[in-house]
Amino acid sequence: MKAITTALLAVAALAGCAEKPDLAYMSRQEVSEAITECENAGQRAALTYTKAKWGGKNVPVVVDVQCAPRGPGNYRVGLQRDE
Repeated sequence: MKAITTALLAVAALAGCAEKPDLAYMSRQEVSEAITECENAGQRAALTYTKAKWGGKNVPVVVDVQCAPRGPGNYRVGLQRDE
């Protein structure tokens, strides 16, 4: 009896680990606002995508936007190097 209980607990634990975590997709408005915030801070937006199945097709969707420093020569018009 103890062996069966141990085996069932092990199977239940492994089954729980196999589930994929739910990702929260960003709306178009959230992505637009995040990109604007990065540009206003003089940085560039780095988007992180994942694939989602919609209508039987895999489409890329944004899950995160991070501000990253601009590289040399990638400054927007009107921004100086010291800004």
